[in-house]
Amino acid sequence: MSWLFSLESIFPEFPWVREADEWLASTFQKPIEQQLEEREIKKIRAWPNFNIAAGYISLEKFGILLVIDRDLIDHFLMGYNKVEELIFTFGHEIGHTFHLDLTQTPPANIGPEKIFYTSFERLSSEEDMLCQSVERFCDEFAARWRQANSPSKFRQFFSKNKNTDLLSAKHDIS
Repeated sequence: MSWLFSLESIFPEFPWVREADEWLASTFQKPIEQQLEEREIKKIRAWPNFNIAAGYISLEKFGILLVIDRDLIDHFLMGYNKVEELIFTFGHEIGHTFHLDLTQTPPANIGPEKIFYTSFERLSSEEDMLCQSVERFCDEFAARWRQANSPSKFRQFFSKNKNTDLLSAKHDIS
């Protein structure tokens, strides 16, 4: 699907948005594993009972840890209707990798730095418009990323790897 406006035109305040536009254009033919590798997401963990978010990323010594609400993954694997939410959550968190310098280990934040240190309560207040803009970028990115990554692509990712070391070791889904 082609979008009428680029992310760069919607979010000109962020210098890293052009890279996101270019990367999105390249994802249609790539498997999920390759996309995660390109964005330096080294591990995925399913964590039970999130109350404030469906996912988040954490900067670790080894790279980026992507944490997803276990219910989203479990419902997806059991065939419930959570696939769009799961794909959107992955996309939103991948969107956050664009304000990181992925050439460093661990990746370094290139701005706005406080996005990783702002509580969800403060983020939702109107006093921090920059952080809210980053979250809007990640939502818009996720909507576009979801277009490139169909439910069948996600089913293939999970089914191909559920009995291998990829999910338990490389992506550390536990």
